Amino acid sequence: MNTTMGQQDQPPSPRDTEPDPASPAAAPRRRQPSQARGQQRVDAILDAVSQLVVRDGIANVTMHTVARQAQTSVGSMYHFFPDREHLLDALAQRHEQALADIAQTFDGVTLDSWTAMQPQALFQFLTRPYTEYLVRNVDVLPVLHHQLIPGNDEGFIRLLMAILSARLPHTPQAQLERHAVVVQSTAAGLLMFAYRMDGANIDFYLKEMPRVLGAYLVHLHALDAALAAGQQDTAHADAQKEAAGSP
Repeated sequence: MNTTMGQQDQPPSPRDTEPDPASPAAAPRRRQPSQARGQQRVDAILDAVSQLVVRDGIANVTMHTVARQAQTSVGSMYHFFPDREHLLDALAQRHEQALADIAQTFDGVTLDSWTAMQPQALFQFLTRPYTEYLVRNVDVLPVLHHQLIPGNDEGFIRLLMAILSARLPHTPQAQLERHAVVVQSTAAGLLMFAYRMDGANIDFYLKEMPRVLGAYLVHLHALDAALAAGQQDTAHADAQKEAAGSP
């Protein structure tokens, strides 16, 4: 991964946080492209932002540097984005949608397949497309971190709930929900910590993540087995009581 991901963000210059007053297209919010050609221009602009983040760091992303990178005029930029923050917001939202779409690619995997996998192999399989996306789009972590995007994790959490429900049949629903959140937050937190503290070695954390999550799943299996044993003991005790009280 590119070492520029570890750079500290610097405050943007005033000209990049406010619309250019000389631009007639300056507006309080981003305009939506009205046709396919306009969408292509927006995509080209966002591609330029992504390239600048990787090459120079977020602190050096300005309306003017993006215009040069995208080979377009600043006036054309203001037609869609009133300022620098709207540029970064749009790029963050594009990444968020792509990450949300990944969860849908697992729809064809059956519950039997999920339950048959070993814990570490399961998380290797589950995290691989996300890891591949991060490797292809090195700007993801710095952009999401800078914009403080909370993340649209509903699809991923829903998938985790289905997997855990199938693998932990004796665990109550409320506990399954908390376990799913632990898995999701552990993965997201590990990546963000790696970006902030050890950006040059994110590949290492990506490789270690399945081991960490797999170990947690092994622990959950043990808890579920204990719950099953406890339920059997309770059922046995109840049966003994019922037998003792019968005529």
